Amino acid sequence: MTRAVCRFIGDKTPPGVFPPTEEVFERDELVLADTWYASLFESLNWAVALDDRLQREWIGDDWASEFEGGELARAIRYARNSIHHDWAEAFEPLDDDGQIFQPWENVVWLQWRESLPKERPDPTGEAAYEEYLAGESVGNTLLQINQTMADAVKLHRRAQTVLSGIQQRSDERIRELTRKPDPT
Repeated sequence: MTRAVCRFIGDKTPPGVFPPTEEVFERDELVLADTWYASLFESLNWAVALDDRLQREWIGDDWASEFEGGELARAIRYARNSIHHDWAEAFEPLDDDGQIFQPWENVVWLQWRESLPKERPDPTGEAAYEEYLAGESVGNTLLQINQTMADAVKLHRRAQTVLSGIQQRSDERIRELTRKPDPT
């Protein structure tokens, strides 16, 4: 996900240096629209894929409500469900007249729509959207969700490792207790 986010914001800092430097947001250049749209949608699809996996595997009811930054993931989930995976509908339209190249500022300051269609009622998701995404910069929210997902995945992996160790010790203890005594 980090690579896709870096491609979207045009970050040319060395791998592993995150968040990006201030210069990333203050460039005066044109960018190829297809390139940044592709990286934007890739970033959002990674966020959704990680959210889905965490939702499935998290120990507890809902990872998003139990993890700092998780409400941003809930907001992105709501956006995806509201627009039926047609991400372009979630953003304020650009005044681009079909231009192949876009000014850099259009990329960085692309904004989420103030409101989305309400075809699938989800008051919790809608509230998260209104608080964390509505009217906000897509670039900034991608940086935030990237960090949230990285932290959540690290924690999830650590928890899985601990649980695996506990399960292994438990299995060994059960085998030990149920082993038939050696008749000799």
